[in-house]
This record gives sequence, C-alpha cells and structure tokens, in this order.
Amino acid sequence: MFAGGTFGFGKVVSSIIKAHEFQPIQSTPNIFTSAQVGKQIYFCNEDNIFSYSLEKGEMEKAMVAAGDDNFFAGLYVIGGSLHVSTSKYGLRKLENGVLANPEVAIPSGENLVFSIPIGDSTQYLLGTDAGKIFKFESPHIVSHIKLADEELLMHEEIVSATLVSDELLALGTLKGGVVFVNPKSGSTTEIIDYRMGLPDNEVMALFMDKSKGIWVAHEYGFSRIAPFLPFRSFNHYPGLAGNLICVKELGGMLFVGTSLGLYYLKSEDRYDDVEIFEQVVVPSAKAKPALNNQPTANAQLPTRAVPPSKTRKRLFGFLKSKKGDDVIKEEVLKPLEGDEAAIPEKKTKTTVTVRRTKKVLRGTQYYYQKVDGINGKVTQLLDINGTTVVVGLGGAFVLNGLKTEPIFQEPIRYAFYSSNLKQLLISTYNDQTISLEPVNDKWRETHYLDTLRDYISYMFDDQSNNVWFCGKSDVYKMTLQNSAISSFDALPIQNPMYDETVGMAVGNEVYIATSGKFSRYDGAGSFVPYDSFPEPKKHIAT
Repeated sequence: MFAGGTFGFGKVVSSIIKAHEFQPIQSTPNIFTSAQVGKQIYFCNEDNIFSYSLEKGEMEKAMVAAGDDNFFAGLYVIGGSLHVSTSKYGLRKLENGVLANPEVAIPSGENLVFSIPIGDSTQYLLGTDAGKIFKFESPHIVSHIKLADEELLMHEEIVSATLVSDELLALGTLKGGVVFVNPKSGSTTEIIDYRMGLPDNEVMALFMDKSKGIWVAHEYGFSRIAPFLPFRSFNHYPGLAGNLICVKELGGMLFVGTSLGLYYLKSEDRYDDVEIFEQVVVPSAKAKPALNNQPTANAQLPTRAVPPSKTRKRLFGFLKSKKGDDVIKEEVLKPLEGDEAAIPEKKTKTTVTVRRTKKVLRGTQYYYQKVDGINGKVTQLLDINGTTVVVGLGGAFVLNGLKTEPIFQEPIRYAFYSSNLKQLLISTYNDQTISLEPVNDKWRETHYLDTLRDYISYMFDDQSNNVWFCGKSDVYKMTLQNSAISSFDALPIQNPMYDETVGMAVGNEVYIATSGKFSRYDGAGSFVPYDSFPEPKKHIAT
C-alpha cells in the first residue's frame, strides 16, 4: 500500500518483526493525490509529478514540473492513460514525460474532479466541478449524462465519487453530504446529509469496501453508508414524543403509536437558494448622435458584475489560486460579434450577464406530526379489510386519512379482529369483552360476549372455526357454527404467577405460553406441556 501526505510519500510493508511498517520513498512535501497506470505509481504535489516503478522498486529519475504560473490540481486515469489537471492549461495528458493534448475534451471553464472506470472495461465516468457527469467510451465518444439535480450539484461542488453499481453512483460534495444518483437515468436516488445522520455535510473523500459499503471521510472522522442494507433509521427525525409502542405502514404512510398518542411521518421538500448567472438581451438606452456619425466621448458600454471564481477546500489548502483572494469586479461587456450595435447611438439591444436566485430542490425533510383526536397511549394499529383501527387507552378509532372517528370510548387492554366471527373483539380494563361488527361504514355492538367477564390479555382464531380467549387462570374456547356460537368452554391452565397468556394456532394444533411454560391443547379439554424450552422472560405470539 502506498501513501502520501505532508511528509512526502512511501509504502507500507509487512515483515516478520513488524506487522506493518512505513518506508519513506520521497520526502518532497504536500503530496495530495496519486494514481496507478500499469506498473507505474504516480504521486503529485502542486509543482511536480513523481513516478515510482513497481517492477524496479525504485523512483524514476525524471519528474514532470508544472512550470511558471502553473500548478497541478489532480491526477486522473482515462482510457488507460494518465491525465493531469492544471491551473493554466486545463486538462492535459502525460505522455512520455511530456504534457500533451488530452484524449477527452471537457467543457471550457470546468475542472475534472473524478474519473472512475466502469467495471473492467475501457469506459469511464468523469465528473466536473460544474456538477456534470460524462461517460468516456473512446477519445471520439464522450457523452453527457444529464442529471436531474445538476444545478444543485454545481452549487454544492462535487469533490469525490465512487461507483457502487451500474445503477448507483455516490457523489461526495463540499456542502451537501453524499448524493446517490443513477448514472443511467440521471435521477437522484438518495441524499445522505446532516439531516439524515451524517455528522458533517463537508465530504473530503469516499471509498467503497468489498461489501459495497461507502466510507465517508469528514471533519469528525469516518461514517459508513450501506446502500443495499434493507434497514433505515427513523428515530432521528424530530416531533416524536413518548415511548415507542407500535409501528405500522398504512397507505404508504408510516404511523407510530406511543405512550402519548398517534404520530405520522410527514415529509416536506427542502429548497436551497442558488445564484445563477445568465446572459439576457436588454434594450439599450438611446444616445444622442455625434458629429460624423462617431460615438460620443462619454458613451460607455454596459458593465456586469463578474462572480468570483470557485475555490474548493482541499486537504492542504494549497490548491487555491496564487493570485490572492477573488473579488467582485465590474467588467465591460463587449458587443457580440456581428452585432451592428457597436456604435452606441445605433444600438437597440445589448447582451448582459445578470445574477438571479433560483430555488433548487435540495431534498426531502422528514418530521413527525401528531394525529388530532387521539390522546393517551396507543397500543395497537389494526388493518381490518382496508380499514385502519387505532386502539389504546382512549378507546378505538377509525382512521380516515388523518382524521379519526371514535367507535369505542373506553380504555382497551387488547383488541382482535376475528376472521372466523367477522367481528372486532375488544377486551376492556374493567374485564369486559365487547364485540363490534361493521354495518354500512359504522360499527355496531353485537353483545355476543356480554357474559364473558375476565382479564383477557390475548385472542386468536384457529383453523377449525374456533375463537380463543387467553385469561390468567382459564383459556376460553368459543366454537362457531354458521356464524353463531354453538359452545363456549372454559379450560383451566397452570399459571401460578398470574402472568399474561398468549397463544397461537399452527395447522390443527393450538399452543399457549404463560409463566415461562409452553403448552399444547390435547383436544380433550386440557393443555399439556409441549417441550423443554428454557423459561423465557417475555412472550410474543405471531
């Protein structure tokens, strides 16, 4: 492994004595970039390019100098050849130790910031500081990939990139974190910035590991982004209050029930103001004609404000212009070539550069908003044949969009929709069991279970048209026939600690769990021990 920095450059080797040892090769300071072409390793500072031969294991004697009033700004491999970004001549190709015309032409005034090979082919993705991406196929085939957020990337300035897959390119920016784009369609896939958990929006470098994880270097160290991991954290968005109890995605929206109510994840598009300079044609002020049809002595051509050239914060800070800080200045606008309005008194139109501010979509901002009408703990979110029912200490509510309609207004311990009975069953805090059925978009109480008074903590259906109710000392079996109750049996269970009981049906078998024991219904009115699982501390049934 080769490394460069303020100390010069060298390589890391392993030996019997030391696992890793750094061996200096060249002590020239401020090495800021490197590249490999074949068996040659190139290192660069702003004044010189150095070459190290892997075959010989030594430095090449000749080095390439930037020359007067010029400095190097980057090394890039394009089409198997080394290219150099210079301050005076733009992009050049290093050929036989001499800077020559490049194999690829990028737009005038734009600087190359990355070059990435596409797989093992001779094709490359090129990026410029104007936020543009190009695909290099040969010296004669270079195509512009139009990005949906090209203006935004120009404003935020690309500093680094890595190709994750054929359809995912990670772009590190100076001001906006990491932007993931599809290099085939040009669409933006994701923006990972400070609002999404990145410690700093200023990205210094990107690196992809063998698991396709993106390592982001920033001022606070390193962060790793896993683009293909199917997990996403929603806890850092503001607005959520109370202890988290239940979560459900309904109709493309994320709803969260907490100890303080019901919340939903809301999104708003976030825009940034970006300054854009454009050439526009404006009418010229009429001037009085001078003698002999000559311009008046006081006639002046229009002026414009010239924006300062962009500077990028680099690792060593020495890549900025040596001419001092840029300033806003007035520049005389010369008439366009072929424009007959060169003489002031005859001009009717003038092309000038104006500055305007444009709102550019920066990304989507997320936060949680409380749903009105539900106060207190929300314990369950049920999807009943396309109808959302919210259950908690405030009762049961039907959720229509973001509006709530109460259907039961007493504290609820547990609610269950029985597919066998086609009714919503509710266990209350005063040990009642209520049954409701939907009639013409309303919920009507059916009084099926008025005689059942017990602490019911769980309910479930089996595949034999039975409904089971889990109590602390008994489990109740309700047998249905033609949607009517044919029998209702109380089956005692062993629950010395009076723990809550849960159960489930698997095929034709029914199981319950309570007090750290698992039991199976024997079909003859009893529950028998099922197996020797270690005693759990908490049960869930699903």
